[in-house]
Amino acid sequence: MLWLSSLLVFGCLAWFVAFASGADLPLGRDQLIHARIPWLVLGLLWAGASLGVVSLVRKRRLSRWLIVGLQAPVVAFLSIYFLQLSFVP
Repeated sequence: MLWLSSLLVFGCLAWFVAFASGADLPLGRDQLIHARIPWLVLGLLWAGASLGVVSLVRKRRLSRWLIVGLQAPVVAFLSIYFLQLSFVP
């Protein structure tokens, strides 16, 4: 469950970085540019974050704390970025 969480969160980060670097991505281009709020990206991001928290609650280990700790700033940055800048024309 933690691996799926990491895949979703860091996959969304990679998707965002690839898109920001100017790569033409056929999947999600309309979501990131033409949608008012990119719910597809945010949904995958938040699903990954919730899976990370659930896996942390199930087994509390230092390694899980570190991985979820690395995911938290990524989730916060991308959420704020997409929710605030989605209203900029």
